[in-house]
Amino acid sequence: MKGWTRCWDGKEILKGSWELCQTKQWKDFRRYMWNEIIIPMEIYGEIEVKCAYCKWKGPRTKDTYFCLDHVIPYVERPDLAFDVGNILIACNHCNKKKGNLSLKEFLETTC
Repeated sequence: MKGWTRCWDGKEILKGSWELCQTKQWKDFRRYMWNEIIIPMEIYGEIEVKCAYCKWKGPRTKDTYFCLDHVIPYVERPDLAFDVGNILIACNHCNKKKGNLSLKEFLETTC
């Protein structure tokens, strides 16, 4: 379903984060985060873009790349879906492993 974008009213609780990531709202939010917050902060030396979990820091390939991860999963707190304070940068591997685990549960299983 590459390129598929769901029409979403923003009120309906979606089944999971995968569905959220297919919405125009999430795609716009993701673009905003990268273009307006993360990349400028990296350019000005305010942050180093790396995975919050495994500390990987590029270069991006088709197999390994950065994602935005919800610290508190969407399924637990859909109201925090677009809360910048609930977002971390993660590599796609850690993001997939974390899935819908809470941060505490994920760290307990990986450490």
